[in-house]
Amino acid sequence: MTAFVVRRFVDRDLLVDQSANPEGALHHPGQVTAVCGCEDLADLVAVDTPLGPEQAAARLRVRRADFGHMVRLGWGRSP
Repeated sequence: MTAFVVRRFVDRDLLVDQSANPEGALHHPGQVTAVCGCEDLADLVAVDTPLGPEQAAARLRVRRADFGHMVRLGWGRSP
């Protein structure tokens, strides 16, 4: 799990950042244990993981060319 995903968990109130230091983070061990014990942890991580164009097209179940058109129209964005 990356720091990006942990920050998204904090944004979604799955974890509470207890640190006053903007350069670091401190999370309650009980919350971390609870999140790590979730049966759907892989799905939670996948939701917050940035995707490339090929992965985004696969997740949306559209062809890569159709995803390119969606980006061109402003319905999504590509990294």
